[in-house]
Amino acid sequence: MQKITIIGTGNIAWHLARGIAACPKFEVVQLIGRSQEPPADFKEIDTYTNQDQVEQLLQTDIIIIAVADAAIASIAKKLENTRALVVHTSGSMPMSLLDQLPHYGVLYPLQTFTKGRPLDLRTIPFCVEASDSKNLEQVQKLASALSQNVQQMDSKKRANVHFSAVLANNFSNHLLALTAGYCDAHELSFKLLEPLLQETVSKAFNIGPTRAQTGPARRGDQETIAKQLAAIDDDQLKQTYILLTNSILRTYGKEEL
Repeated sequence: MQKITIIGTGNIAWHLARGIAACPKFEVVQLIGRSQEPPADFKEIDTYTNQDQVEQLLQTDIIIIAVADAAIASIAKKLENTRALVVHTSGSMPMSLLDQLPHYGVLYPLQTFTKGRPLDLRTIPFCVEASDSKNLEQVQKLASALSQNVQQMDSKKRANVHFSAVLANNFSNHLLALTAGYCDAHELSFKLLEPLLQETVSKAFNIGPTRAQTGPARRGDQETIAKQLAAIDDDQLKQTYILLTNSILRTYGKEEL
């Protein structure tokens, strides 16, 4: 059984810890985090170490750095004496952040994670990379134990995938947040939109988002657009509406606002 140390106590760390606990050939033996006391939501891991003592590692085969992007380099610097395979979980940061280590790679799960909301890791794509073929084999074994969808990917392509995820997930979720705020302000149920949104996503993947586009901007319906624009009393929402409406109008060869 391969032993694993997880550095980080955030969303990705929580999901990976749960996923690895279900893998018979891997075991998380140590958790390292910023708090002085062990986090209550990582009870399945027996040994907890404060990040200030990150050098005090138990004997381990793989170290997973699951921290904010800005902290990866500083954590890696403290691991220079380890012989374990060290991987980070970032989509946007290059593998070269770890190149001062003898064995290193990347284990990037392509999903949005929230603590306390369990996911089936087997359905989530894992993008992997490593410094050499032997390390890649080790990363792939761990990824394959967690997921049925493992793809080898270099840092540049992984950054492109991460950017596409920002467009598809972060931006769309922000639009949903604006929509929820609008619904609240006008005493509407946000839940009312759930069937519409489910069909929107399903249709985009079934027939393609360009073909699936509907609405006043797709039709070039300037009258409806003008009415909706005049009714918006929130500046942020108005600017977002104009920006996206013009983008749709431009995409389909219609006159912009």
